[in-house]
Amino acid sequence: MRGLRTGAPAEIDARGIPCHPRLGERSIIYGFFSPGCILIRNGKPWLAAYEDHRKGGTVIKLKRAYDPPEDEDGTRVLVDRLWPRGVSKERIRIDQRMSDIAPSNELRHWFNHDPAKWDEFHRRYLAELDNPERQAELDSLARIAEQGILTLVYGAKDTERNQAVVLKELIEARMNG
Repeated sequence: MRGLRTGAPAEIDARGIPCHPRLGERSIIYGFFSPGCILIRNGKPWLAAYEDHRKGGTVIKLKRAYDPPEDEDGTRVLVDRLWPRGVSKERIRIDQRMSDIAPSNELRHWFNHDPAKWDEFHRRYLAELDNPERQAELDSLARIAEQGILTLVYGAKDTERNQAVVLKELIEARMNG
């Protein structure tokens, strides 16, 4: 398959949509990308999702502290109360640490990452976040997301049920309404 305007070779993403990974920003301008496509800009990977940010949308990613950092992560903020075991500061490469926005020790111990307790954890954590100090930290995270890509870094094994998921929902709701 060839590119529509440039004749450049096209790659196909997982959904079968043409993706032009070496056209850089021009591929976004001309619409030659799929939303999940990684582009190359100045020799580095660049998320096509960045266009969402440029149009006024936000890009908030979630990433485990044990996964390697990438250039397209944007601003990386650790949102755990405890430092992830066995991960050095050099390896985690965070830009900021917000341990006060994490669930309280009592809630963290009660939840113990039990999927059956997720709904109640979600409700209790939202209640904990409903105070002025934590609202100020949520505002700070929202400002970071407005300026570029925000990656919330967490240590939990469960990628679908952790505090970063709740924080992402709150930040997106705050920015969209």
